[in-house]
Amino acid sequence: MSKRVWKGTINVSEISDGKPLEIELWNDKSIDLSQQLKAIAFVDMSSIPLWIVSSSLLSIFSTNASTSAFFTQMLLSSEVRDRVFSYGLLVSHSLIIFAHITTKVCISAFRFNHFSDIGAYLNTSFSNPTFLAPSNEDERQARNRNQKLDKLLQKRSSTLLAREVAKATQTSKLQSKENEIRLAKVILSALRLRGINAKGDGEVLYTHTLNAASFALRGKRTIEDMHRVVEQLLEIFLDS
Repeated sequence: MSKRVWKGTINVSEISDGKPLEIELWNDKSIDLSQQLKAIAFVDMSSIPLWIVSSSLLSIFSTNASTSAFFTQMLLSSEVRDRVFSYGLLVSHSLIIFAHITTKVCISAFRFNHFSDIGAYLNTSFSNPTFLAPSNEDERQARNRNQKLDKLLQKRSSTLLAREVAKATQTSKLQSKENEIRLAKVILSALRLRGINAKGDGEVLYTHTLNAASFALRGKRTIEDMHRVVEQLLEIFLDS
């Protein structure tokens, strides 16, 4: 079961004039992160290979207005490719934050292999291209020593992110199907209270009510919303 595994701030002073982002990370597995992180640069999500991913997706939540505004302005304003927004945010401690679409727009994150050459995927229209250069000789040597590790990770992890996105999509489909069944039961109950048989003369009424309610309820799927919308529609349809 998903739980809150981290709560803290991300300093964005290197890439914008905004206030620190206040976010929570949720996952079913614990993670080890400093309470204060730092945004380093923007990345081009379309160029990032799946094999650098080293964790399952971390869901991001925030109730902070300036944080929401930052994500809207910096991430959600970019082009969408294969249900993923083009701009991602590279954060310290090997973390990338990005936006994607399931049945709604979600902000998520994933950890990546520390020895991956992440500099190759920076979006230079926002970030400083000098970041592409290694910071010191130790980092260059570490990358050389871990070339074999990178190849192994590429072989074993190439489908990890794709699996997580597919899992989220499948969950959304199941929830949508459950909502359809719940809505159908609400309509049938409302028709029975009016003495109407949905399998007889009321079949057309049932179909029209189901289609209209499904359209009216997009994004609103509580049982209270269903009862309210169905009652309003039946009052209109049965008004003689």
